[in-house]
Amino acid sequence: MWVIDKNFEETSIEYLRSKTSIFKEMGITEIVKDRDKQLKGIDLICNLPLIFPKSFFKLKNRKIDVKSIAKVIPTFSFEISGNRNSGKEGWFINQDLLTDYYLLVYHQIENESASYTKNKQNMRLDNIQYTKAILVKKKKLTEYVHRYFNGRDLTEIVKEIRDISDDKKGINRFIVDKEGNLAKKRKDDEKELYITVSNQLKEQPINIIIKRTILEKLAEKIWEVDGNGKPYIS
Repeated sequence: MWVIDKNFEETSIEYLRSKTSIFKEMGITEIVKDRDKQLKGIDLICNLPLIFPKSFFKLKNRKIDVKSIAKVIPTFSFEISGNRNSGKEGWFINQDLLTDYYLLVYHQIENESASYTKNKQNMRLDNIQYTKAILVKKKKLTEYVHRYFNGRDLTEIVKEIRDISDDKKGINRFIVDKEGNLAKKRKDDEKELYITVSNQLKEQPINIIIKRTILEKLAEKIWEVDGNGKPYIS
């Protein structure tokens, strides 16, 4: 799976670089190859033009973490706890990471499967039909999540979910109510954000699921391009 993930990430970045104008518009100065830097949450370094953050100055040497998915779905997943056995902290709350912005990328490929895991294996530069890329400032997103969860500390939420879902199977979903208490999410409960723990997986990761519409509202910039990298016209 590591090889599949690596190939997919490289294909996604190469598509954005070679087929679209997205990297040029972002002012990319470096596509990071160094593994140690990548582990610090840095895939790209750029000088963001002033029109993105609506600043008087370019934002120089900003560090971008690219998160891609091989399907256009209405949400995106943000990891707050990685491997339960190792106690690994999720990348969304890891304070050691140097990320300034996330570039969230949705790819649609020809003859796509319902499974984005299979799509990830099958994606090539020549079979991408549509891409949506959303540039979101990490600080802005984390502040939004903090407010939405009524100021609850995410590390404390992780501990509480581990305790109450210890004997549960499959995927369990939770919300934070108006009083800041953790509650089980009902199937008919449409929430902008909610939390999942995937107990069916060996690592039992915990993720915050955020609706794409919210990410788009918070975005500095959104791109939609077709398979040739040209602006998408629906």
